[in-house]
Amino acid sequence: MFKGYWEDPDATKAAFTEDGWYRTGDLGRLDEKGRLVLHGRMRDMIVLPNGFNVFPEDIEIALRDAGIRESVVIETEPGRIEAVCLAPAGPLGGTAPSPDEIRASIAAAVKAANAVLGPNQRIAGWRLWPDSDFPRTHTLKVKRDPVRAWAKAGLPSGG
Repeated sequence: MFKGYWEDPDATKAAFTEDGWYRTGDLGRLDEKGRLVLHGRMRDMIVLPNGFNVFPEDIEIALRDAGIRESVVIETEPGRIEAVCLAPAGPLGGTAPSPDEIRASIAAAVKAANAVLGPNQRIAGWRLWPDSDFPRTHTLKVKRDPVRAWAKAGLPSGG
């Protein structure tokens, strides 16, 4: 790995435990076979007013299983979980779905996801991301902060 941040002892101290382990920010647990199962990142975890911890990745998986191409799950106000969804990809060579069809498809997928999620994980609302893709890092991970800022600002949905 590495011994610390170059000429930044404060960042190094914050990033390592006293016995030298690096704090990755990853959240995980050991399953019944002793394997590590990752649940997401500590900074993305949503702590509801009732103290329940919600992992956005679990909800995003339920949405993907219900047919959403990709989503970002956020807390827009205390206790309110919302999903920001990408529009479904249109068929190659076919007619693109109308905005009403896109909205109906996303609403049905959110309803299906909510049916399998726990009561503290349910999606209270959703928004359609206005572009064809989310902003991404150089490693193609979604940049959650701009999506969160867009949703909290109440900017209009696309579609």
